[in-house]
Amino acid sequence: MSARLEEHRPPATDGSLVRTFIGSWFREVGGWMASAHVVQLLGDAGLTTSSARTNLSRVKAKGLLAAEPRDGVPGYRLTLQAHPMLARGDRRIYGHPQMTTKDPWLVVVFSVPEARRNLRHRLRSQLTWLGCGSVAPGVWIGPGHLLEETREVLTEVGLERYTTLFRTTKPQVHGDLRDAVRQWWDLEALSDLYTSFIEGHAAAAQRAAAGDLSDQQAFVLHLRALDHWRSIPYLDPGLPAEYLPDDWVGERGLAL
Repeated sequence: MSARLEEHRPPATDGSLVRTFIGSWFREVGGWMASAHVVQLLGDAGLTTSSARTNLSRVKAKGLLAAEPRDGVPGYRLTLQAHPMLARGDRRIYGHPQMTTKDPWLVVVFSVPEARRNLRHRLRSQLTWLGCGSVAPGVWIGPGHLLEETREVLTEVGLERYTTLFRTTKPQVHGDLRDAVRQWWDLEALSDLYTSFIEGHAAAAQRAAAGDLSDQQAFVLHLRALDHWRSIPYLDPGLPAEYLPDDWVGERGLAL
């Protein structure tokens, strides 16, 4: 796998599982949970009480959760700033829009002053997480539907001043556009991510389809599958099928 995608694939950690749990379940129950219930559910997923509480404190320190007792019961609630962030994540994780050959492209051109060259890696990292591919140093490309999200994210992290965004109908390249796409994105590495996800969770999906799971088992298997999955739609731009390898494994990953 390429170093560029490998460094962006988060490891399976207790902290990642806690963030996945918060993003997928807190809103389902009204935005608040009793602390004891949160720790119990995370314990079902394999976390120790100490790890659950430590990682919840870290999420709280980042401003996504706030401690709030209700009727004398200690608990956590989602903060106001968490909701738009989670909504944006929903659009990627559950929506995963697919581009067609008739859709426009996004081109991002950036120039960072030498005195602030430390920001270049951060900018490249943000663009990778948005699903953009690298055309040349300082020139990145992605599907046109990423324009608003790209502008929003770059503004939030204070990098928009170094970028100029364009929409174009079709890049004019030397040779075939399909070949160029394979240069801009590491599709082999992306395929490896999908394959790992499928191999890790296909059996659980078969058990679920057969009704061979208790509620607790279904909760744990779903949470772990979602935790494994949620980074992939950020790294996959959703390119047209015409520009992807034949029998693209991403389709099976999406179906799963």
